[in-house]
Amino acid sequence: NAATLGMTIYCTYIGCFYLATMATTPPSLVIPICIVGAAIGGIGGGFVWTAQGAYFTRASEEYAASSLDKKSISDANSMLGGIFACIYLLGEVTLNLFSTVSVKVFNLTWSQVYGVYFSLAVMSVLGMMTFVQNFKYDEVDKKHQDQHAFKKATAAAQLFFNDPKMKYMIGLNAAFGFSSAFLNSFVFGEVLTLSSSLKNPSAVVGIFGSVVASVAAIMSIVFGTIACKKGKGFVLNIGAWSFFMVPFLFVIKPNTESWGWFSLLFVSVMMGVGRATFESTLRAVFADFFSHEKEGAFANIIVQSGVSSVVGFWLSVNLPCHHSGMYCIKFRDGGLHNTLAFEVITMVTSLFAIFGFRRAAALYRQEMRVDESTKDVQRINTLAV
Repeated sequence: NAATLGMTIYCTYIGCFYLATMATTPPSLVIPICIVGAAIGGIGGGFVWTAQGAYFTRASEEYAASSLDKKSISDANSMLGGIFACIYLLGEVTLNLFSTVSVKVFNLTWSQVYGVYFSLAVMSVLGMMTFVQNFKYDEVDKKHQDQHAFKKATAAAQLFFNDPKMKYMIGLNAAFGFSSAFLNSFVFGEVLTLSSSLKNPSAVVGIFGSVVASVAAIMSIVFGTIACKKGKGFVLNIGAWSFFMVPFLFVIKPNTESWGWFSLLFVSVMMGVGRATFESTLRAVFADFFSHEKEGAFANIIVQSGVSSVVGFWLSVNLPCHHSGMYCIKFRDGGLHNTLAFEVITMVTSLFAIFGFRRAAALYRQEMRVDESTKDVQRINTLAV
């Protein structure tokens, strides 16, 4: 129900941009409508992604219980996480290409494109209400629903402050947020323009963006399989190193004019590999580590990665320098910006993500041993009675 509510709010979000791009909309109202739409979209995203995480965890539990090969819940999380991320990312690629082709080739207006998006969003809500199974509450869910309203509303904050594992998971979410901001603001926003081998940057940015999402979609399935065999930690390490490589390549090759198709495609692939681990394996790990508080866990993913992205975009344009050089680059806004500082911040965050996850995993294993010991004591007491 929460996911359906969030999707309905998303329809309003898309509707705002549809309204803003209509020819009959007064120019003075375009920006206010977009701002209101963005705020509404943020609210809808909070509902959708938090509910999606809880639903995903429950679906994995149901699948593991009914699978013929007796899959563990952890393996079910890995497999279903990969499938979900693949479908989600392929949808993103398809709709991105649709807008590009519609505007560039068929000369559709952006109002018409948003009209199609709005129609698809409404159809998705109707499909959600009609075809998606709404799981019945079990005893654990009922107990959770009976919690005080304030406790449910602050579940994300309580989990962050009370569960030490959550603090160590910040690095992985922050690495994704910083890398995404670096790629979209600096690489796609500035490097494409400064490159001497790209003649029409605005026309190719969609291609590189599609490469990121396409690689992420393919690798989500691959990583889902690898996680079952090698472990989720192995996959998340690959993701963290991929996030590390995105800015590192610009540290060792700071001359933006020398960047061409091959090098920019390689950066896009690195980001795609990292994003695959974020969209699939990381969510599966959160489902493992915080199964006792699903909503709060997945709300933390949204908050941590969202705040990191905002901070990342702010850093990308607010780290000034005074003398033009290899790491002091003139952006399109006319100012000189210190690219090395943001690159180092992103790389250090990616390294912290690796060690942070290891610490969180150690705490989780310790919790599992305590739980097993408690169960053994209970069994002994039962037999004694």
